Amino acid sequence: MALLEIIVFQLQILFYVSQAYNIDILVSAVTNPTLAEDLLASLNEKLQNNFMIILTKAEDCEIENGCLHLPSLVIDATFNTFYSFQVQTYSEAAHFLYINLRQPTGVYGKYELFSHIPYNFHYQALSLLVSFFNWETFIIVSNSAVNPIVLLFENEGKGSPVFCTDNETQDIYDLIIGREVKAKGIGNMIILNSGQGSSMIIKSLGSKMMLENGYGVILGSDSIWGNFSNDGLVFYTEEGLEKAESDSHFEYLALEKILDKILQVIDYTTEEIIQILEKQTISHHPEPSFSIINIQNGEKIKVGEVKNGKLLIENDMVYPGNSTSIPNMPKISITISLADGITDPGSADFTYLALIRQGNHYAFSVAYQSGLLRNFNLNIQSTDCGASVYDPTYSRPCFGRLKSNMGVVYLSSLYDNVCYGDILDFRALGISAPIISDGCAMPLFTNKAVFPEIMTVLKEMSYTAGLLPELANIFGWKNVVLIQRPEWAQSAYEIALTQLSSLHIGIANNQSYYFSTTYTIDQFEKYKDFFLDIINTKCRIVIALVDPITFGSLLISLYDLGMRKGDLIFLHHYRISVTDLVVGFETDIDKILELLQRSLTVHTAEWIGTYGETIKNQVEQIFHWSNFLGFAFDQTMLALNGIDYSISKGDNLENSSAVNANIRKQRFVGVTGTVSIESDSNSRSNFYINIFSVLPVSKISEKGDEKVGNYSISGTQRFLFNKITWPGEINTIPSDMRTNQIDCPFDYRLVQDSLDGKMIFLAIVSFLIVIEIFLGIFQKNRWRGVKIENLSDPKMMKFGDILIMAILWIETLELIAIGPDMRSYSIVISKSIRLVSSDWGGPLDITGDNFWIEIYAVISLISFMAYSACVLWKKMSKKHHHYFFELNELIAKIGILLLCSIAYIPLVSIVLSVFLCKERAGSSITDSFVSHDCYTYCWSGFHLAISLLCFTILIIYMTLVIYFQPSWQLFHPIFNIIINPKVAVYKSALYFIMIGVNRNVFLIDKALGGLIYSFMLLVLAFLYWKVRIYNYPRMNMWAIIAVFAVIWSNAVSSVYSIVNDGNNFFWEIALVAGWSILGFVGMLLQNFKFPNLLTTEKGIEMGVLFKFILGGKVLATDINELKMLPRVQGNASSNCNASYSEVQFFVAPDEHSKTKARFSASQLVLEA
Repeated sequence: MALLEIIVFQLQILFYVSQAYNIDILVSAVTNPTLAEDLLASLNEKLQNNFMIILTKAEDCEIENGCLHLPSLVIDATFNTFYSFQVQTYSEAAHFLYINLRQPTGVYGKYELFSHIPYNFHYQALSLLVSFFNWETFIIVSNSAVNPIVLLFENEGKGSPVFCTDNETQDIYDLIIGREVKAKGIGNMIILNSGQGSSMIIKSLGSKMMLENGYGVILGSDSIWGNFSNDGLVFYTEEGLEKAESDSHFEYLALEKILDKILQVIDYTTEEIIQILEKQTISHHPEPSFSIINIQNGEKIKVGEVKNGKLLIENDMVYPGNSTSIPNMPKISITISLADGITDPGSADFTYLALIRQGNHYAFSVAYQSGLLRNFNLNIQSTDCGASVYDPTYSRPCFGRLKSNMGVVYLSSLYDNVCYGDILDFRALGISAPIISDGCAMPLFTNKAVFPEIMTVLKEMSYTAGLLPELANIFGWKNVVLIQRPEWAQSAYEIALTQLSSLHIGIANNQSYYFSTTYTIDQFEKYKDFFLDIINTKCRIVIALVDPITFGSLLISLYDLGMRKGDLIFLHHYRISVTDLVVGFETDIDKILELLQRSLTVHTAEWIGTYGETIKNQVEQIFHWSNFLGFAFDQTMLALNGIDYSISKGDNLENSSAVNANIRKQRFVGVTGTVSIESDSNSRSNFYINIFSVLPVSKISEKGDEKVGNYSISGTQRFLFNKITWPGEINTIPSDMRTNQIDCPFDYRLVQDSLDGKMIFLAIVSFLIVIEIFLGIFQKNRWRGVKIENLSDPKMMKFGDILIMAILWIETLELIAIGPDMRSYSIVISKSIRLVSSDWGGPLDITGDNFWIEIYAVISLISFMAYSACVLWKKMSKKHHHYFFELNELIAKIGILLLCSIAYIPLVSIVLSVFLCKERAGSSITDSFVSHDCYTYCWSGFHLAISLLCFTILIIYMTLVIYFQPSWQLFHPIFNIIINPKVAVYKSALYFIMIGVNRNVFLIDKALGGLIYSFMLLVLAFLYWKVRIYNYPRMNMWAIIAVFAVIWSNAVSSVYSIVNDGNNFFWEIALVAGWSILGFVGMLLQNFKFPNLLTTEKGIEMGVLFKFILGGKVLATDINELKMLPRVQGNASSNCNASYSEVQFFVAPDEHSKTKARFSASQLVLEA
């Protein structure tokens, strides 16, 4: 004020030395010093010292006593009613003009003039703008609680006032806009603050996202000088003040308009001046004309005016958000996006999800009725970016199109894989909206540090999974099958392991098998060993830590492998919806419904308390369904409560981090109990647990399950049960095993693949194959040069011919049996073939002590074969033999016949099982155990001894077979059909190699095993065609047809292992159709190309047959019944009296001979 006093003093000096006209600027303590100084400077500049301009402080002078300098024009800048009244009184006494800078109120003095237009005209102009925008509801922000314009609107019942002074900090403005302005839920606003306050308010509106498309903002006349750059703002201001740059400038421009009128008549008397001005003003104030200003491209553009009570818009306007549409938002819109779409890429619509989403929509209705966010317009943005399946090529572009409309919160799917996909897509697209799920309980999502954007109204599955072992223990089950998907539920799996261990419950299945991805039916062949392992445990109780989509495929696969109602009881960490599980498996609904019935599930409870029951009744009455709708309801209510809390705090709803944090702070009573989120995770902190039993429904529209118990977090009795019904609708708790399981002497959790055991097995089989090849080469040389002559003349069919034919087809079935497994698509055909082909080990599932009984039986059979061979050799050599070698020749011959042919493949397969140690229960090779008997550890003690014995026995058996296979028919000279000795040698070697492929390659890769097996079969077919296995052409043809039947079976099974489309009936039809075609081709060939040379016109004389075999005498008349084999060409000895060992084939005697002859196996000397 020192400078002000100096100025006043200087002006007083000038006044006394000059006779110039005086202008007194009267200020007060409330006058802004800057305004006083600016007015003084501006007037001096304008009047150029033609007037004496004096700055007078009202507090320092007595206005009534003449402290003003007369003759004078007084500018009343006191903004004080008391001082203005004194000036008015004194002016009427002293007859001088004065200009009041205050807003006129309608009452004025005789010599009083106003620089501004009265409030009622401001109200009129503003009302015209409001009508132009068609606003019924709006907010009025002003710097005075008694602003006349605000009061006028309130009298009309319009406007919702908010008081906000002009000198607050930006934080305060942000708080007021957030808590008081935005909380009203109205997007139409009038701001009547000064330029400074309005500028800061506009900044807060921008930070609160209230200057977006649809919002409308009108600023009052005093705001025009503020610092604004937001396009779309609309101002109304007194005409002539449009270019005001500051508060002082604004007042000076208003003053200048009236001052210019006075200066034009300054030489007149006061009465004359006032008379003239009364004609140029309206009630001593300027004409009520207003300019309409619009900010466009950062510039203030005049777009219209208000004159004579009319609004005229001359130019186009733009509005917030660069919109050209007139803004009218009676309620602020809050958008919440909801995953209520029912479309999955590449599949039918998932209508079941739409039913669950009714819980969300009903929650919005209930929230509005309760007043929650009633001031706002809630928009639900539906998304259809994948209902139950995550496919980024489908979902990501979908979210990309919706990105700008995703809203404040996203209510995600209840499926874990979709939730995970949502997170990935949101991060990739830069969508930061918090995600709330009503079902995603995968432990992976509970990590707040890794996934801060998501939270769920369910308790995470790690907790419910930990309850499953307790549930098993209560029912007395001490063995379970544990199924897992590590990347999906690793922590739940670890918790389940810990619980099972503490309760001393054994895990029956091999834990090295698991799903690495979401399992689908087309992956069956890849995971078939996994399912077979489950089945082979004989354990009924299955803890399944898999997602619902995987679970449906798992049930179908187990059903296809023979599991039926009651064979398995599942304990699942998630409430199973039958409707949910059958999506995509419409053709397999019956399989799922049968296998799943009366399984138990543990799940977060819904419809808790009186409030929950009330809402449940309403929901069931409307939608006739309530399962899972409670979680969808509370999912929505959690979002709405979080948004409401954010608004009450004044937080920006577009600040996703703030909204996320506010949602996590909520705690309210919902239909699933008290809903809140744990502070250090994304999981629910308050919850109830229910136990459900899956009902044996016959169709998916029926009720899927029933509550049979609940779990208490505290208390001595944690599980409380109602009456529980088990599969078959019985009340007795079933045992944990379907049959008496081998109680292995180790913990099943320790079982792992034994690579060393597999390599030893491979080495043994490879070594035996090498031995077989060398034996074959030796035997091939033995039969070098031997040729067989084809049958050319019709013969009477012998018993031996029928036997040869039977052996061919049995061996064909055996080749099919050791090929790729057909059980995946045709259990009946597979078991039938294996039983008929004498491969009983697979169908009968021989294990434990029964396995060793089988091994001892095989050793005994091979020993018997060796003994039979010795008997025959002794008899053939005519040497003296011990009584030990006395044995009925018939038994020895039949034994050799069977053991060299149809018994070869089964016996070799069984003996090789002794060496099969593919799993171990420790780190050492001696910790591996025999696959068929887990009590027998490999490569030590008993197993080492029995392995050496079996290895020796197997070499002996291979040697005997390779020797007798081409020559066993020599002991039975009753065949028309004979086998080529060389082909018999090749066949034995190939069979052994095929068995090796079956025992090795198929264990590693079924498709590769099928390819190698097919190649070997083609070699066999080529051998049959090129060398001829039989002397009977028709038989040769059928042998080749049989090999191609095996090839076709192998091809179907191998392709199925790759394709595995789940259409088992198609593959069964394909298999049978291929065999039928081959059979039809064979019938055509034998009718037109291969005539029948074996007739059955006369029955075989079995008495003659057996007399001959037993060495009895046969009359010459019976010779016709004992036709010998055709003459052969080769290097056989020319000596007609050759010993038996030198005779390979025989020449038939003259069938017309009447000479009696005696034929025996020990003396076969015939005349040529």
